[in-house]
Amino acid sequence: MKNLLVFGANGYIGLECLKTLKADVKIAVDVNTNKLDKLKNSNIKKIKIDMTNIDQYDKILDFLEINQIKIDNMIFCQGINYMKNFFDSTTETFNNTINTNLTSVYMALKVLYPYLNSTSSIVVLASQNGVVGHEDRIDYGSSKAALIHLVKNLSLDFAKYSSKDIKINAISPTYVSNESNKNFFNGLKGQKMIKNIPYNSILQIEDVVNGIQFLLSDNSKSMRGQNLILDYGYTIK
Repeated sequence: MKNLLVFGANGYIGLECLKTLKADVKIAVDVNTNKLDKLKNSNIKKIKIDMTNIDQYDKILDFLEINQIKIDNMIFCQGINYMKNFFDSTTETFNNTINTNLTSVYMALKVLYPYLNSTSSIVVLASQNGVVGHEDRIDYGSSKAALIHLVKNLSLDFAKYSSKDIKINAISPTYVSNESNKNFFNGLKGQKMIKNIPYNSILQIEDVVNGIQFLLSDNSKSMRGQNLILDYGYTIK
């Protein structure tokens, strides 16, 4: 069995990863833990930090050091989406999106690289908005596009300079149904968005987790620096 670290663990996808994926020890990291606190699984270690603040990573490092844990699998699910366009976005919201969705991944990997096992798998949650354009996503789409490219560059750097076998890939979902948006997608505006998808379907959370599980597993051992798109054809138009 392997150890798993999930960033953005308090979100819908992060929570489902913790519930579904098997691991000896599961480390759940997020700036909020209100949903995590409802989980009763005793092998989940909850750590509350702001991923954009490098000074707070000591909480993770202390836990890894004390318990002599190496990380086998790591998932980055954190992210924010202000749904802004160029005209109503601000420098503050843009920078906050970039810092949360992109820079925090780079920062976390810089800090935690020594604690990755000799063979490890990393999955980064990107988005269809990082592949094709979308209105009202000026900051979010830019952050996800950069995230996809960061994964490519990291994969090449790991191959050339690392003594470890680190597999890193991104996964880009289309719209994902959850408790907070079900009413929206049942409404007129949501149905209009779904009609832009060739197969007129959106994802369930388990669809995304199944993709993450595949990328973490040995079944995808030859996939390096890739972006797995789950979108019912949205990005092929």
